[in-house]
Amino acid sequence: MLDFVFLTKADGLLMGPISRLLGWILNGIYEFLALFSDKVNGIGMANIAFCIVLFTIIVKMLILPLTIKQQKSTKLSSQMSPELTAINEKYRGKTDEASRRKMQMETQAVYDKYGTNPMAGCLTLFISLPILFALYRVIYAIPAYINDVYDMYKLAADAIQQIPGYADTLTAFVKDARIGINMKEFGEASSGVLTTPHVIDILSKCNETTWQTLAASFPTIQTDILTYSEPILKVHKFFGGLNILNNPSIKSISVLIPIMSMVFQFLQTKLSVSKSSKDDKDNPAMQSMKMM
Repeated sequence: MLDFVFLTKADGLLMGPISRLLGWILNGIYEFLALFSDKVNGIGMANIAFCIVLFTIIVKMLILPLTIKQQKSTKLSSQMSPELTAINEKYRGKTDEASRRKMQMETQAVYDKYGTNPMAGCLTLFISLPILFALYRVIYAIPAYINDVYDMYKLAADAIQQIPGYADTLTAFVKDARIGINMKEFGEASSGVLTTPHVIDILSKCNETTWQTLAASFPTIQTDILTYSEPILKVHKFFGGLNILNNPSIKSISVLIPIMSMVFQFLQTKLSVSKSSKDDKDNPAMQSMKMM
């Protein structure tokens, strides 16, 4: 089995512990919200989209000290920029060893003056990046980290696995429905066997339309599959009719999600660039930020 199996939790010396910690937080959020759910009437706050929003806010708060430090480093870089630019201009075209040493000494003196170093900004970025990568990994593999959601998918997976030839049927379904999974990565599929994690990986890619197609592919348990899919689809709905499992489309309000994401990311990036350094053409850090 290759690492393509989404349900498998992220491992590794770095990503593994971070992903498990974030997964524990996400599962805790879901279970906490489930306490306020009315399971009899189907009313409650145990919602994947709402969980992801709270989860993202909590993770952002956890890395807030790093973010503040990064912003301070960016501000200091802006303040130092005129002095560093003057030093670069002073030694422009001078390639002898003595001039290079003087330039390095004067540059270091500027960093000492402001109490920082050239790697300060990069260090905080390198620390926060693994956390953000693990954040996306956990969100991408929701059934692997939220126990109740895993149980919902497992009911459908167990029913499907009882049908003779289910592996071939699922392989055909993935191809016909254009599910974003390469079945060749599932080595057991060639022998007519798909493990429960494999099946759940496939089911986790289904939206409202493809669940209907999947049910039709197993006519003997069609009703069961549709029944099992109801709570899965329900916990993925947001603001009433918006289902985060569906692909954004210009024909529905779901298109607002990528648009809002793009707008807010753009605004955040613009705000992170100091007004005084916008026209600083000689500051490599600012140029990198503008390019991003």
